[in-house]
Amino acid sequence: MIIEEKAITVAQSLGSSARTPRGAIRYLAGCQRGDIARAVRPRITRMSRAQYKHDHASRKSDPEAKRAIKDKVFRKKYLARLLRAERRILRCDSGLDAAMLFADEYGAKHKAWRELQKLRATVTGVWDQTKNGAAYPMGFPRNRNGIMVPLADGNRACAATARRAGVKVVMRGRDWSVAPCREASHHEHFEGETEWSGGRPSNYTRAVNNTWVRSIAVIVSPTVVDYMLHETRHTVTLPHGLHWERAHESRLGRLVAVADECTLDDFHPSADDLVSGGAHVAQKLAENREARHRLSAEVAAEAADSAGIYVCAADSTRAGNCPQGTSDFAARHDLDSAKHYTASDLLAIANGEAGRVRLAIKSATLRHHRESEKGFCVMADHYWDC
Repeated sequence: MIIEEKAITVAQSLGSSARTPRGAIRYLAGCQRGDIARAVRPRITRMSRAQYKHDHASRKSDPEAKRAIKDKVFRKKYLARLLRAERRILRCDSGLDAAMLFADEYGAKHKAWRELQKLRATVTGVWDQTKNGAAYPMGFPRNRNGIMVPLADGNRACAATARRAGVKVVMRGRDWSVAPCREASHHEHFEGETEWSGGRPSNYTRAVNNTWVRSIAVIVSPTVVDYMLHETRHTVTLPHGLHWERAHESRLGRLVAVADECTLDDFHPSADDLVSGGAHVAQKLAENREARHRLSAEVAAEAADSAGIYVCAADSTRAGNCPQGTSDFAARHDLDSAKHYTASDLLAIANGEAGRVRLAIKSATLRHHRESEKGFCVMADHYWDC
């Protein structure tokens, strides 16, 4: 007994022209009439219960499971055998090829793993996976060691990336999408359906085209990543000072390039970034770092200008900037080391040195706060002989 086939029969008996399980379930779920809803619910409930009873009876009739239920000694051996079988299903070797193989066989592996879970629950009588000794109590792992990489930002950008990789993308109508996946690239098409009532069309469901593109990466070493986009393999090596990590802020994890000196400097690459190579990823990370420094400096400059704080050369050296670099910065922009300047004026001429200017602004802010607390200022803190 299959619930999907029964759903088609029930939907057609109630007046639907659906010929697919998807259309039948959608019709049944969208029934607004009370008499139809009252007719559908008992039938769906009966079908679900019958399906559950049939599967449960077939598992209990298994000779070894039946023996494990009655014999405690054999039950221990039987559960250990189920645990070994579960671990064999979930075993995945290292490397990109093993990750792609695991993704391609995910459906079959998940089905076999679910059957083992049901057998274990039937024998132990405990349906909670966290208490019945399952190998992975939190559920079947979606991925073993491969990391799914996003194609691009936006649906049309993803379509452009997929087409450059050699994937046929159907962009017909409005209901289409392009998304990354771990398994082999494939296309899904769902036909549109028209529902008729009284000889007139009452509802229409547009056709849907979904394109899935394989985009999976595996970290081989701290600086090397193997990446597969559709059917093309790429090896991406980061320059010195950067390394690859798997970020765990999301459930599935994301590939991220991180700076060795500061873990806050990172970059999450897309498919186009990985195809462009490690140097491109490093450039993007540097651009992100500069953008963050620039934004932080703008915030500090705005606060300093509002408080009436002026910055001098002594503030720069107290912030950790070297005297020679401070002197070169002043000479390049025709600044007088004995004068004070507003934070916004210094930031406007930073030209890639927003981080160092931000440190000088912070130092000037701290100096100003110290002077406000004391009620006077020390002139030696304002003038610097370069």
